[in-house]
Amino acid sequence: MTQIPTHVEALNHLAGIDMRYHHGRNNHEIGVSRKVLSMCIAGRFSMIAPVLIRPLYGITQRAALTHLNSLVDLGYLSVFHTHRAIDNRLYVLTRDGAAFGSELIQYPIPFRSKATPSLQVNHNTIAHDLMNAYVLLRGVNRVSKNGEANPLWSGFVTEREFARLYPSHQIRTVDGLVREVGDKESFAAVELENSFKSRALRQTILEKYAYALNSGYYNKVFLFSQQRKIFDDAKRLHDDIFEMQRHAQTQSKKGASLSLSDIDRLEEGLIFRTVFCDELQRVFYP
Repeated sequence: MTQIPTHVEALNHLAGIDMRYHHGRNNHEIGVSRKVLSMCIAGRFSMIAPVLIRPLYGITQRAALTHLNSLVDLGYLSVFHTHRAIDNRLYVLTRDGAAFGSELIQYPIPFRSKATPSLQVNHNTIAHDLMNAYVLLRGVNRVSKNGEANPLWSGFVTEREFARLYPSHQIRTVDGLVREVGDKESFAAVELENSFKSRALRQTILEKYAYALNSGYYNKVFLFSQQRKIFDDAKRLHDDIFEMQRHAQTQSKKGASLSLSDIDRLEEGLIFRTVFCDELQRVFYP
């Protein structure tokens, strides 16, 4: 793999943070484990909600609310109500929570001190951001049918962390990076496709993917969605764009924004993952 151009140590540190849930042998250990992981989730994703921890901890909605409200009582989280979240409420860090979270992950967590809790997040992307966090956490905590660990990736970098590391407009801010199991040098981008996109936007995205793939920011792109119809539409547009770009290349360089090698790299590197389609639909669109 081409060396990632900058911030390699930070990238490896973030991908190395243990975001697995370790249940514990007794009530004390269980409580500590949940507290630590919940604070890491809230810090890295800017938010946490019952929908993220119910399946992770194997608990009921009531138990999830009790757990998160206990972190509010400790002064680590604030809560506000919003219809944009599946639970109709969202928990965000306080100043003390950001400081505690930073200690846990050994990495600075930004905190806007003058913003009210509801302004700590982008309300237009709450649903998307919760689904994205669900996928990243689900992938690293995945188990087989017999209960043995069977992760899709060993660690991840969140969208916000990626954007802070790579602020260039040439690079598309992906929904996350994941480190593939068994290969500390191999990273894949994760994108959550939860809406249909225009041809023009698809082409712009493909151009930025090509730049990032060629520059070595990641080796491939894993695409997830809650609807197979969205995947079908994306694949159709990709095929149309690749055909038009190939035609433009064979006729002349004018109008061609992707080279033939770019197209080959994209066709090989864009991987549609249906593994969570039904689960996302069931959890977020009941």
